Amino acid sequence: IYTGNGNKELDFKSKAIIVKSENGPQFTIIDCENEGRGFKLQRGENRSSEIRGFTIMNGSTDKGGAVFCYRSSPTIAENIIVKSISGYGGGIYLEESEALITDNIIEENTAKSQGGAIYSGFSSPIIKNNLIADNIGRANGGAISCRRSEIQIDSNDIIENMAALCGGGIYCEEDCSLTVVNNLVVENSTFRGGGIYCWAICELKLINNTVVKNEAGFGGGIYSKQN
Repeated sequence: IYTGNGNKELDFKSKAIIVKSENGPQFTIIDCENEGRGFKLQRGENRSSEIRGFTIMNGSTDKGGAVFCYRSSPTIAENIIVKSISGYGGGIYLEESEALITDNIIEENTAKSQGGAIYSGFSSPIIKNNLIADNIGRANGGAISCRRSEIQIDSNDIIENMAALCGGGIYCEEDCSLTVVNNLVVENSTFRGGGIYCWAICELKLINNTVVKNEAGFGGGIYSKQN
């Protein structure tokens, strides 16, 4: 278990390196102790820069409780991201990013505003093969929230996430393009759009998904609104 200064806010400094645990996330834990986040990437890293095989927990920041990416596009793979809190992106925050987020467990994170697990703004990430469960967006996007982004959401289990207002599972707004394929979207809840909520000129492609047992005042499965 890694704690304290030097073991959080880790910065790749633009290097194409793989930071990987030896024995997997169950045995290699970055505990942010509710002060700061695990990784902060903002120097143009690409997918050759990898964060792989850690548990990142107890992060607390304004953006990206566990991982923050600004103008950087790392690979975030095979991690457990849990019990972190942020204004936007309780687990992961993306801005101007093409990150690959794959094979992670992202659960029990909270966004004070949007994106309990993941927030994407002006970005084009691939979100694939993750378990995204029990996250909370206190406004919108219990699991995933996106704004002006082009996102591939592929083969994830999006389960039992909650938002106070809109998009218990997935929330998109303002010129987003989403391709949602082969996902399970199950038992998410909110006021509008229990599974998926889209508004303000969003393009949504739904292919071969299972969207069941979601709950909302309006649109238990999917709610779409154009302004």
